[in-house]
Amino acid sequence: MIFHSDYKKFGFRLSEITALLEENNISLKTPSRTWPVEYQQMPAFTKQDAALIMSGLFPDEVDDWRFWDDPPSEVDRKLRLIDACQHEILAQDARLNGFEKPKTEIGSVDRISHAAWRNWSKEKGLDWPIPDSTESTAPPKTDEELLRRLSAEEGRRKKAEADAEILRAQVSDLQKKVDQLNRLVGDGSAIALHNTRLMKIALAVQREYWTDVDQRPNQEALWGDLREKYKLSQLQAEAVELVACPIDRQKKTKK
Repeated sequence: MIFHSDYKKFGFRLSEITALLEENNISLKTPSRTWPVEYQQMPAFTKQDAALIMSGLFPDEVDDWRFWDDPPSEVDRKLRLIDACQHEILAQDARLNGFEKPKTEIGSVDRISHAAWRNWSKEKGLDWPIPDSTESTAPPKTDEELLRRLSAEEGRRKKAEADAEILRAQVSDLQKKVDQLNRLVGDGSAIALHNTRLMKIALAVQREYWTDVDQRPNQEALWGDLREKYKLSQLQAEAVELVACPIDRQKKTKK
């Protein structure tokens, strides 16, 4: 790790050397780190801890106070973003913990709840690498905690239902557009504009009896099949057969 004193002594930063190596197609790949389970159980972090975590660094490995005199560019960017969004983070923390009056700014020693950091990072599209804890598997210790969990689960359920309803509406709109396009190009398998029972049967008849227009089903036999299979009257069977038939039966074939 290159600290401020190293920069003064040697005249370069690690980030600058890394960028120079990458420009010359020399890549320094950092292996993914496994976060100790203890970090999952930590209830809160300072903003410096959060900046390190979002940069993939373990806070307990940064024990030199000079690190913050000239932090790596990625950590510095995260810290500046946190300062710019501190009202959002504090509001998130207040909602999760039931605070009536959130603080107005995050001091260097103030600790924000783990859940608030995780949620805020997700909202901003940032990586919070610590795996989610198994808090939900542990029994609540107080009635207040139980009610909080129930309320949170109910909120997630309602959001999931609302998202599902939006998706269903989008799928329905897309299906209508697909059906309209199918009708425009004359696709016989398209769903009808008004999908009545007889129209459904007509489409099914086309797929079952007219896969090959050169193999014509006997008209009277088809009427009988429709009456038996779909419980249609003779008039209905004739109407369905007429709609489903892709050829003009009145047209004389060439001998």
